[in-house]
Amino acid sequence: MYQVRAKQIARLEKRARPFLEQRLGSAERWEKVRRGALNHAVVLGFLLRYGEPQIGEPLEEACRRVTESDAWKEYQAIIPPVMAPICEDRFAPYDRGSVVEIGEVLRHLFVSRLPGRTEKEKLNAILQSAPPWIIWFTFADYTAAVLDLELPDLSSVSRFARFRMVFDIWWALPGGAFERHPWPEGCESSLLILI
Repeated sequence: MYQVRAKQIARLEKRARPFLEQRLGSAERWEKVRRGALNHAVVLGFLLRYGEPQIGEPLEEACRRVTESDAWKEYQAIIPPVMAPICEDRFAPYDRGSVVEIGEVLRHLFVSRLPGRTEKEKLNAILQSAPPWIIWFTFADYTAAVLDLELPDLSSVSRFARFRMVFDIWWALPGGAFERHPWPEGCESSLLILI
């Protein structure tokens, strides 16, 4: 009887293996998205605080101001020696890898010092105080949805088109400027334009 049960269990395990591997893969992908969104919120908060982005100016200018800030110099001083070769000398969160690298360290340097009891409260305060245009432009509303964070009212900017090329780099920040282009005729309910 034991051998029959063992064979039945082995058959069930064999049949379930693809499902379990798929499920594990989905969980790993979701964790990667969640981690990217968390680092996106942190990096955006740092940019807002030390780069003072202005509507109509390329975000590269705000990133340059961050690079010149004392806060960035402090960040550079505490990077563990192991990470120094992979972290840039300038604040350049223009690809997902950079956002993850920068964000992981800034969570400890920057977010830990913000007012609030929990990390979620601190990130809520960052996003709620952000200008709606930068939330919309950087797809931080997606970040907020993933992390269950609160946002300011986006109705003043949600009538403006967003572009696929910016979405494709989400967690990273675009280098360009937010432009007030209305949605093309018939696309008002779309989330982004495929350009």
